Amino acid sequence: MSLPKSNLRAILADWLQRNGHGQLWQVAHTTGWQCGAYIMPDGEIIGKPEHPVLFNGRSSAAAGYTVKGDVESWRKSVAALANGNWSMMTAAAAALAAPLIGLTGADGFGPAFL
Repeated sequence: MSLPKSNLRAILADWLQRNGHGQLWQVAHTTGWQCGAYIMPDGEIIGKPEHPVLFNGRSSAAAGYTVKGDVESWRKSVAALANGNWSMMTAAAAALAAPLIGLTGADGFGPAFL
């Protein structure tokens, strides 16, 4: 006797649910602060969430999160131009604040340059 694939899937799903070890997992569908951790576009989990997290999303931005340059070149090229320029310093601070805002529990913000 042969069972259709849909029946086999249902039998497997039922078996997995009944015989699993019962550890609660959280599923994140987007990047950023999710489930008590920071989810990077490549699926890397930063932080220590209460329960394990599975990143189920897809992001074409994953390649944008690679190391390029070094701190000294950043200081010479970016920081030197921002020194004394309040609008550039605010923009740099806002960009660097995004990954940290979830730690404070604060609401998001957006600076308006007039």
